[in-house]
Amino acid sequence: MREIYEKAVSVAIPHSVDLWCHYCTFVSDRSDDVEEVRRLFERGLEIVGTDYVAHPLWDKYLGFEMAKSNWKRAYAIFLRILHIPLEHISSYWERFKVFLNSKPLQDMITDQEAAQMDAEKVDSLEKRKAWVLADKEKVYFKTLAQTNLRRLFETEVLKVNYFHVRSLGEEQLNNWLRYLEFEEAQGDYQRVVKLYERCLIPCCNYIKFWLKYVRYVERYGKEKAKAENTLSSYTAPEARIVFDKACSVYLKKRIEIHMEAAAFEEQYGFYDRARAYYQKVQKISPGHVESVLRHISLERRQGNFKQCEKLFEQALSKYTSKETPTPSAPSSHPYEETHAVFLYIQYANLCGRVYDSPQRAREVFTDAVAKYGKHKEIWLAYLAFEKNRGGPEVEERVSSVYNEAVHKYKGLAEHDRQVLLMDWIEYCSDEGSNLQRFRDLSQEYYECFTAYDATLASSGHKRSVEVDTSLEPPAKHGSSYDYNSYNYYQGYDYNNTYHNYPYHPPYDPRATGMEHN
Repeated sequence: MREIYEKAVSVAIPHSVDLWCHYCTFVSDRSDDVEEVRRLFERGLEIVGTDYVAHPLWDKYLGFEMAKSNWKRAYAIFLRILHIPLEHISSYWERFKVFLNSKPLQDMITDQEAAQMDAEKVDSLEKRKAWVLADKEKVYFKTLAQTNLRRLFETEVLKVNYFHVRSLGEEQLNNWLRYLEFEEAQGDYQRVVKLYERCLIPCCNYIKFWLKYVRYVERYGKEKAKAENTLSSYTAPEARIVFDKACSVYLKKRIEIHMEAAAFEEQYGFYDRARAYYQKVQKISPGHVESVLRHISLERRQGNFKQCEKLFEQALSKYTSKETPTPSAPSSHPYEETHAVFLYIQYANLCGRVYDSPQRAREVFTDAVAKYGKHKEIWLAYLAFEKNRGGPEVEERVSSVYNEAVHKYKGLAEHDRQVLLMDWIEYCSDEGSNLQRFRDLSQEYYECFTAYDATLASSGHKRSVEVDTSLEPPAKHGSSYDYNSYNYYQGYDYNNTYHNYPYHPPYDPRATGMEHN
């Protein structure tokens, strides 16, 4: 039975006052070793002694020493209690006064107190008791003021049992946040840590509390290290303990906390630990895009370009190994295709922009359009890359990509092909120098939409004010085309978005798997 108690207070729920009470009672009733019982009480009080409702454990400790008629130890326990803002602090003050008046004073007070009274010529017993009461009353009133400051917070906290499994309401969560901020402002590090540990019993499933705890102990540790001139070697061990507890016990399958821990480890130079966290995320949610990209960023910052390529290839193989999509046989996993497109674009950007290897970037884009060319986003990204590279041959390179997408690749949807055709015309007009190409493409545009109109007519559609014209091609205004309306209808704005960031999926694939519990 003792082994079970030990495991409970060491691993499972060490911050339970009730559990420590039961454990101490169990040992004191069965052990003749007084020092062993005292060590257990002290161990429990070290963990939960400052809890607002820790009075049951203090009562048992007082009762244990009273039963042994050890008045000096009981007196010392009372003095410790008078410094702690407990719920029943007023009751303890009244009990202390009764205890002081009912027991021999010389068997209780410390040598320091006796020497101080002698120095002040406090000679009679009554005056000595009055001196002790007056001295301890100052402590009591100071502690009482602190208790009253916390009472409002604690009243809200105690509405819900610590170990209840239900979720907390918004009011209770905000109360914990306010309480933590209040305690941090008081500046007592140990009290703040104890409050965080209490908070993370009912709030253990809320990541924001874990991260707030990490930031606090990390900030405190940095300030302490700075004061000791050891900031350059500081590695935030206290914050690491908090992350380890969150990731290995309470939030084992929550991806967000693992990625935060990985960033933390990288910041302090523990690269292998950071890699381990990213690898764990892949086990929790295979193919998770954001963790792949963050892992690649870690390797990029370390200058490991080959490892970056390897990670991209590994991530992409998880999609292409299932089935290689073709225009005639598209993938049955549309979300996975979107992830693959996104990864290909990031891969190419890494090669071209970060490592300045345009040829390798083009190889990546070529591979991407061969597999996922039906997604216009990959073409837009490829075009943006070539446009941004510039150079004397930029127009020919860009037009070559447009030509491949609009005229050669057969897997694009018709309306996507039309979008790229219009974009090509705009490019030739705004940035090109080949007027023959511009005229040829303009002619193709007219013919394309003449065929489009004919298709509408043959299918029975009529152009009237009642017809929804949102499906029609952009209207022509004067000598320019309304590309923006068409782009908006298709769910993206190339002119305002894709020149700066070539791909924006309809949802964020980096969030895949974030809801694992």
